Amino acid sequence: PGHVVNVIRSRRGSANPSLTSSPCDGGLHAMPHGQWSLGVPGASRASSRRSSNASASGATTASAAAVHARIEARNARVQAEQAALEARVAERGESRDPAAVRCKKLWVSLVLARSTQLWLTRLPEVLRRGAAVARARETFARKFVPLWRRYVRRRAAMARLVLARFVMRWAARRRIAARREAADRIVTALRDKKTWFVQAMRWTRVCVVRIQRAVRRM
Repeated sequence: PGHVVNVIRSRRGSANPSLTSSPCDGGLHAMPHGQWSLGVPGASRASSRRSSNASASGATTASAAAVHARIEARNARVQAEQAALEARVAERGESRDPAAVRCKKLWVSLVLARSTQLWLTRLPEVLRRGAAVARARETFARKFVPLWRRYVRRRAAMARLVLARFVMRWAARRRIAARREAADRIVTALRDKKTWFVQAMRWTRVCVVRIQRAVRRM
Protein backbone atom coordinates (compact mmCIF):
# COMPACT_ATOMS: atom_id res chain seq x y z
CA PRO A 1 0.00 0.00 0.00
CA GLY A 2 1.17 3.49 -0.81
CA HIS A 3 3.35 2.35 -3.74
CA VAL A 4 2.87 4.41 -6.96
CA VAL A 5 3.01 2.79 -10.36
CA ASN A 6 3.26 4.91 -13.53
CA VAL A 7 0.99 3.46 -16.15
CA ILE A 8 0.13 4.83 -19.59
CA ARG A 9 -3.16 6.65 -19.47
CA SER A 10 -4.36 4.89 -22.58
CA ARG A 11 -4.49 1.68 -20.62
CA ARG A 12 -7.21 3.01 -18.30
CA GLY A 13 -9.87 1.54 -20.49
CA SER A 14 -8.04 -1.76 -21.03
CA ALA A 15 -9.73 -5.11 -20.60
CA ASN A 16 -6.97 -6.27 -18.22
CA PRO A 17 -8.70 -7.52 -15.00
CA SER A 18 -5.94 -6.06 -12.90
CA LEU A 19 -6.72 -2.64 -14.27
CA THR A 20 -10.54 -2.99 -14.17
CA SER A 21 -10.86 -4.80 -10.89
CA SER A 22 -13.53 -3.81 -8.47
CA PRO A 23 -12.77 -1.39 -5.62
CA CYS A 24 -12.89 -4.24 -3.13
CA ASP A 25 -10.44 -6.75 -4.61
CA GLY A 26 -7.27 -4.84 -3.71
CA GLY A 27 -6.21 -4.24 -7.35
CA LEU A 28 -5.00 -1.03 -9.11
CA HIS A 29 -7.04 2.09 -8.48
CA ALA A 30 -6.98 5.32 -10.47
CA MET A 31 -5.51 8.39 -8.81
CA PRO A 32 -5.18 12.03 -9.85
CA HIS A 33 -2.58 13.21 -12.38
CA GLY A 34 -2.73 9.98 -14.39
CA GLN A 35 -1.16 7.83 -11.63
CA TRP A 36 -2.19 4.45 -10.35
CA SER A 37 -2.19 3.22 -6.75
CA LEU A 38 -2.00 -0.35 -5.51
CA GLY A 39 -4.19 -0.98 -2.43
CA VAL A 40 -7.60 -0.64 -0.95
CA PRO A 41 -9.69 2.25 -2.36
CA GLY A 42 -10.57 3.30 1.12
CA ALA A 43 -6.99 4.34 1.98
CA SER A 44 -6.55 7.71 3.61
CA ARG A 45 -5.71 10.83 1.66
CA ALA A 46 -2.55 11.28 3.70
CA SER A 47 -1.00 8.10 2.32
CA SER A 48 -1.79 9.10 -1.26
CA ARG A 49 -0.39 12.60 -0.61
CA ARG A 50 2.80 11.12 0.82
CA SER A 51 3.15 8.91 -2.26
CA SER A 52 2.71 11.90 -4.56
CA ASN A 53 5.24 13.97 -2.60
CA ALA A 54 7.77 11.13 -2.70
CA SER A 55 7.46 10.72 -6.46
CA ALA A 56 7.71 14.50 -7.01
CA SER A 57 10.77 14.76 -4.77
CA GLY A 58 12.42 11.89 -6.67
CA ALA A 59 11.79 13.57 -10.02
CA THR A 60 13.06 16.90 -8.64
CA THR A 61 16.22 15.26 -7.33
CA ALA A 62 16.85 13.59 -10.69
CA SER A 63 16.35 16.86 -12.62
CA ALA A 64 18.59 18.75 -10.19
CA ALA A 65 21.29 16.09 -10.59
CA ALA A 66 21.07 16.41 -14.39
CA VAL A 67 21.31 20.21 -14.22
CA HIS A 68 24.27 19.96 -11.83
CA ALA A 69 26.01 17.52 -14.22
CA ARG A 70 25.48 19.89 -17.14
CA ILE A 71 26.87 22.81 -15.11
CA GLU A 72 29.91 20.77 -14.10
CA ALA A 73 30.54 19.75 -17.73
CA ARG A 74 30.27 23.38 -18.88
CA ASN A 75 32.67 24.55 -16.16
CA ALA A 76 35.18 21.84 -17.12
CA ARG A 77 34.95 22.86 -20.79
CA VAL A 78 35.48 26.54 -19.95
CA GLN A 79 38.47 25.69 -17.75
CA ALA A 80 39.99 23.58 -20.56
CA GLU A 81 39.54 26.42 -23.07
CA GLN A 82 41.09 28.90 -20.62
CA ALA A 83 44.07 26.59 -20.07
CA ALA A 84 44.57 26.17 -23.82
CA LEU A 85 44.41 29.96 -24.33
CA GLU A 86 46.96 30.54 -21.57
CA ALA A 87 49.24 27.90 -23.10
CA ARG A 88 49.08 29.61 -26.52
CA VAL A 89 49.78 32.99 -24.94
CA ALA A 90 52.74 31.54 -23.06
CA GLU A 91 54.11 30.06 -26.29
CA ARG A 92 53.92 33.45 -28.02
CA GLY A 93 55.51 35.14 -25.03
CA GLU A 94 52.70 37.65 -24.69
CA SER A 95 51.31 39.02 -21.48
CA ARG A 96 47.65 38.98 -20.51
CA ASP A 97 48.17 41.86 -18.12
CA PRO A 98 45.79 44.68 -19.17
CA ALA A 99 48.35 47.32 -18.23
CA ALA A 100 51.02 45.63 -20.36
CA VAL A 101 48.61 45.34 -23.29
CA ARG A 102 47.71 49.05 -23.00
CA CYS A 103 51.39 50.00 -22.83
CA LYS A 104 52.11 47.94 -25.93
CA LYS A 105 49.25 49.54 -27.85
CA LEU A 106 50.38 53.00 -26.75
CA TRP A 107 53.96 52.28 -27.83
CA VAL A 108 52.78 51.09 -31.26
CA SER A 109 50.65 54.21 -31.64
CA LEU A 110 53.57 56.46 -30.73
CA VAL A 111 55.88 54.70 -33.19
CA LEU A 112 53.33 55.03 -35.98
CA ALA A 113 52.76 58.71 -35.16
CA ARG A 114 56.50 59.43 -35.12
CA SER A 115 57.02 57.61 -38.40
CA THR A 116 54.15 59.54 -39.99
CA GLN A 117 55.54 62.85 -38.68
CA LEU A 118 59.02 62.11 -40.03
CA TRP A 119 57.60 61.08 -43.40
CA LEU A 120 55.50 64.26 -43.63
CA THR A 121 58.53 66.35 -42.61
CA ARG A 122 60.73 64.82 -45.28
CA LEU A 123 58.04 64.84 -47.95
CA PRO A 124 59.00 68.26 -49.47
CA GLU A 125 62.65 67.27 -49.63
CA VAL A 126 61.74 63.98 -51.25
CA LEU A 127 59.58 65.82 -53.77
CA ARG A 128 62.41 68.25 -54.53
CA ARG A 129 64.82 65.39 -54.98
CA GLY A 130 62.32 63.68 -57.24
CA ALA A 131 62.00 66.83 -59.36
CA ALA A 132 65.80 67.15 -59.54
CA VAL A 133 66.12 63.54 -60.59
CA ALA A 134 63.44 64.04 -63.24
CA ARG A 135 65.27 67.09 -64.58
CA ALA A 136 68.57 65.22 -64.62
CA ARG A 137 66.97 62.37 -66.51
CA GLU A 138 65.46 64.78 -69.01
CA THR A 139 68.82 66.52 -69.53
CA PHE A 140 70.56 63.20 -69.92
CA ALA A 141 68.01 62.04 -72.48
CA ARG A 142 68.26 65.34 -74.37
CA LYS A 143 72.05 65.69 -74.48
CA PHE A 144 73.82 62.46 -73.81
CA VAL A 145 71.55 60.00 -75.59
CA PRO A 146 72.08 61.55 -79.08
CA LEU A 147 75.86 61.60 -78.49
CA TRP A 148 75.78 57.99 -77.40
CA ARG A 149 73.72 56.98 -80.42
CA ARG A 150 76.13 58.84 -82.73
CA TYR A 151 79.09 57.10 -81.08
CA VAL A 152 77.41 53.73 -81.48
CA ARG A 153 76.71 54.42 -85.16
CA ARG A 154 80.33 55.44 -85.77
CA ARG A 155 81.67 52.38 -84.00
CA ALA A 156 79.34 50.18 -86.02
CA ALA A 157 80.51 51.80 -89.27
CA MET A 158 84.15 51.33 -88.29
CA ALA A 159 83.48 47.72 -87.41
CA ARG A 160 81.82 47.14 -90.78
CA LEU A 161 84.80 48.82 -92.52
CA VAL A 162 87.33 46.69 -90.66
CA LEU A 163 85.35 43.57 -91.46
CA ALA A 164 85.16 44.52 -95.16
CA ARG A 165 88.92 45.14 -95.25
CA PHE A 166 89.61 41.81 -93.65
CA VAL A 167 87.35 40.04 -96.16
CA MET A 168 88.98 41.81 -99.10
CA ARG A 169 92.50 40.97 -97.92
CA TRP A 170 91.51 37.38 -97.32
CA ALA A 171 90.02 37.16 -100.83
CA ALA A 172 93.15 38.72 -102.36
CA ARG A 173 95.37 36.29 -100.50
CA ARG A 174 93.19 33.45 -101.66
CA ARG A 175 93.42 34.65 -105.28
CA ILE A 176 97.20 35.05 -105.11
CA ALA A 177 97.56 31.64 -103.55
CA ALA A 178 95.34 30.15 -106.26
CA ARG A 179 97.48 31.76 -109.00
CA ARG A 180 100.68 30.52 -107.42
CA GLU A 181 99.27 27.04 -107.11
CA ALA A 182 98.26 27.11 -110.80
CA ALA A 183 101.73 28.27 -111.87
CA ASP A 184 103.40 25.65 -109.71
CA ARG A 185 101.18 22.98 -111.20
CA ILE A 186 102.09 24.10 -114.75
CA VAL A 187 105.83 24.19 -114.01
CA THR A 188 105.69 20.86 -112.28
CA ALA A 189 103.84 19.30 -115.19
CA LEU A 190 106.29 20.68 -117.70
CA ARG A 191 109.23 19.61 -115.57
CA ASP A 192 107.94 16.12 -114.96
CA LYS A 193 106.79 15.36 -118.47
CA LYS A 194 109.98 16.72 -120.20
CA THR A 195 108.08 17.75 -123.26
CA TRP A 196 109.59 19.17 -126.46
CA PHE A 197 108.99 22.67 -125.08
CA VAL A 198 111.40 22.06 -122.23
CA GLN A 199 113.96 20.63 -124.65
CA ALA A 200 113.51 23.56 -127.01
CA MET A 201 114.05 26.03 -124.22
CA ARG A 202 117.15 24.19 -123.13
CA TRP A 203 118.60 24.10 -126.70
CA THR A 204 117.68 27.73 -127.15
CA ARG A 205 119.54 28.66 -124.01
CA VAL A 206 122.57 26.62 -125.18
CA CYS A 207 122.52 28.30 -128.54
CA VAL A 208 122.35 31.73 -127.00
CA VAL A 209 125.30 30.99 -124.76
CA ARG A 210 127.39 29.75 -127.66
CA ILE A 211 126.54 32.79 -129.77
CA GLN A 212 127.54 35.09 -126.92
CA ARG A 213 130.89 33.33 -126.54
CA ALA A 214 131.57 33.57 -130.26
CA VAL A 215 130.78 37.25 -130.27
CA ARG A 216 133.15 37.83 -127.36
CA ARG A 217 135.95 36.03 -129.13
CA MET A 218 135.50 38.16 -132.18
